[in-house]
Amino acid sequence: MADTYWENQPAEGSPEWITANALSEPPADWQSKPEEPKEAPAEQPQEAPQFAIPAQFESDPIAQRFVADAATKGLDETAVATMFDWYSNLQMEAAEQTAERDSTDKYQARNELRWGSNFNSNVSKINDYLQLAAPGLRDVLANARFPDGRAVCNDPQTLQWLLGLASQQRMPTAPTNSGQSQSVEEEIARIERKIGSDEYRRSPAMQARLRELYDLRMGTE
Repeated sequence: MADTYWENQPAEGSPEWITANALSEPPADWQSKPEEPKEAPAEQPQEAPQFAIPAQFESDPIAQRFVADAATKGLDETAVATMFDWYSNLQMEAAEQTAERDSTDKYQARNELRWGSNFNSNVSKINDYLQLAAPGLRDVLANARFPDGRAVCNDPQTLQWLLGLASQQRMPTAPTNSGQSQSVEEEIARIERKIGSDEYRRSPAMQARLRELYDLRMGTE
C-alpha cells in the first residue's frame, strides 16, 4: 500500500509537484521590498534671540559685543542677566578701588607739593587755566591716568607744571569780588549736570573732583 502511495505522488520538480508544494503565502521577506529611508525634514533656521541691554550699559561696547555673542551661543535670558549682574558688580568694585587709590594719591601729592595754605588757591588757578582749553580737553585731562593707575590730576609734577602755566597766563577776571568762589560754583554746576549720566558713573576722577569742590565750597578742605 505504501508503494501505491508513492507511485501516485508526482515526480519532484514536475508541474504537479510544484503546484502541490507551493506556499499559500510567500515568506514575509518576500512579500515586500524594504522601505527606502525617508529624508528628514529640513530644519527651519531659528531666529537668534534678542537680549535687552541694561540702561547703564547701553553705550558700553563690551556689553553690546556680549549680547551679540550670547545670541549665537544659545544662552538664555537668565544666563545673560546673571552675566550683567556680575559685570555690574565688577565695575562697582573697580570704581571703589579706584576711588580709594585716588584718595591715597591725592593725600601723597599734597604732602609732596607742600603748598600748605595755598593748596586750594593753586588748584583753583589750575582749574581756571584749564577752562581755556578746547571743549572736552579738560575732561580728558581730569580723567587721564598714567600706566600705573595714578590719575594725572593727582600727580605732583603734573600739578606743579600746570600751576606754572597758569601763573604765566593772564586769567580773565569775573565781575565779582569772589572770583574763586564763582569758579568753584560754576565747576560744581557743570559736573552736577552730568550726574546720572554714563560719563559721570564711569569717572571716579569726576566724582572725586565733585567731592573736592563741595569741600572747597564749605571751606573744609
